[in-house]
Amino acid sequence: MLTCTDCKENFNTNDTLKRHKYERHCKKCTITATAEGIYEKVVIKRKNDHLQCPFCNKEHLTREGIKSHILKSKCKAALINERIKTTKKRNYDTAVLNACGALLFEKPQQDQIFRLVDAMNLSPICLTTNQGEEVNVLVHVDDVSQICNSIFTKAIPVSKKKTVDDN
Repeated sequence: MLTCTDCKENFNTNDTLKRHKYERHCKKCTITATAEGIYEKVVIKRKNDHLQCPFCNKEHLTREGIKSHILKSKCKAALINERIKTTKKRNYDTAVLNACGALLFEKPQQDQIFRLVDAMNLSPICLTTNQGEEVNVLVHVDDVSQICNSIFTKAIPVSKKKTVDDN
């Protein structure tokens, strides 16, 4: 019989003891989660014998518990946003949804956005700030090469179109 030195739980084999120590007593571990079809590695730290979500600080006992929490909560969007900050090439869908602020929308609303973007002949492009942060915008496909091949010195937001009620 083998005994865990951290919690005194007993195990029949060395493999089960090792797995237990990794699952329940690691100070820092990595989980792999799939978000938007891309595998993400997330470093999880242990606090007071619990694994702590790096996005909201909620605590879970097991790696599977924390992984499930991240993928089924608002923390999934945080995971995607973290990737967006660090990834130099985003996939088309993520870039469109990011440009529209729709990463948290339900799938039917996201599909509606994709249809609208296609119907209007828009394309996502990535602009980079002086600090290296990437921002997605949608532009008409006819303007993509001009924007991508130019050096702009200023970005000026365009005011909203007045509606009939704005007299």
